Amino acid sequence: MRRREFIAGLGSAAGFESAAAWLSIFILLAVSGLSGFLIGKSSSWPALIAAGTVLAALGAVIFQGQEFTALPGIFMIVGCLVVNQVAYVLAIRPKR
Repeated sequence: MRRREFIAGLGSAAGFESAAAWLSIFILLAVSGLSGFLIGKSSSWPALIAAGTVLAALGAVIFQGQEFTALPGIFMIVGCLVVNQVAYVLAIRPKR
């Protein structure tokens, strides 16, 4: 792998060239948002911690199977956790 591809994380080893990789990213983002929203509706913050742990582990397994390199995989997992937290905050927000 060339240095530029490693730094950008967009080389063929990153796994971004296949449709399955993009599909797994979109599914994990959707599951993250949905789980954060549902947990927020039940107002159970310990469940949010457990869901974050499960999402991070699931994302790591899926992205390793898709042959992502470390940096893009970490960014995708962090992105899923951010989506999860934002959906939780939106769900617990008081209605005006």
